[in-house]
Amino acid sequence: MGAAEQKQASAVTLLRHRFGTIAELQQHLHSVDGRSFFFFREQGLDLPGGARVLLEVSFNAVDQQALLRGQVLGRVEGALPGLWLEFPDTRLRHRADQGAMGQRKQRRVGCEILVEVRRLGNPHLGRLIDLSLGGARLTGISGLKVHEDVDLRILASNSDWPSALGRARVVRTENTDVGARFLRDHPQSRMAITRLFGLLQESWSRALEVEHPSICCRGGQLIEPALPHIKGRAQPL
Repeated sequence: MGAAEQKQASAVTLLRHRFGTIAELQQHLHSVDGRSFFFFREQGLDLPGGARVLLEVSFNAVDQQALLRGQVLGRVEGALPGLWLEFPDTRLRHRADQGAMGQRKQRRVGCEILVEVRRLGNPHLGRLIDLSLGGARLTGISGLKVHEDVDLRILASNSDWPSALGRARVVRTENTDVGARFLRDHPQSRMAITRLFGLLQESWSRALEVEHPSICCRGGQLIEPALPHIKGRAQPL
């Protein structure tokens, strides 16, 4: 894969939205035919339709977070400017109801990084989609088994990122999603993981953040434009 393809594959805009409660978030998520739609209220944000986004949602009432991966559906102008975002699933409400949203022992940061996963000497191409100092979540990789060890190498054009993250042990597999725990036996591996984690945190610190208006959601009234015309009937999650 060439440098241009790598750069395009890793191009993603980081966004943050803070709500008071999980219930407020649920009112702003809309479901149509197995997809979720969310309005990100921001006048100065200009992204084209189809642009990839990572949306980190947090709450004042609880110490939980959710990371949603999706794309821009379209831009809205006028009195309520912003972007309609589209996400490929509607599982967030279930996760919130079960109290499983963002409950982790270690802080994780979301990302979209192409990686080479080497197993028994054979390379596999996948994506690193979130990272902690202790482990990582990968996707797009099949055939891995729990308890086996793999070597991780970053395939990206960002010269600031370390190239090799070292060895990790598979602790969970679900379809093509893989959870792995780093085997931090070597100082170089520990330094690489710590460096990448710090750089990703720095990127998130510069992400555009929007606060949910305090007057919104009162009496069930939402401060957002009408959902764009989509095949099927939109229903709040």
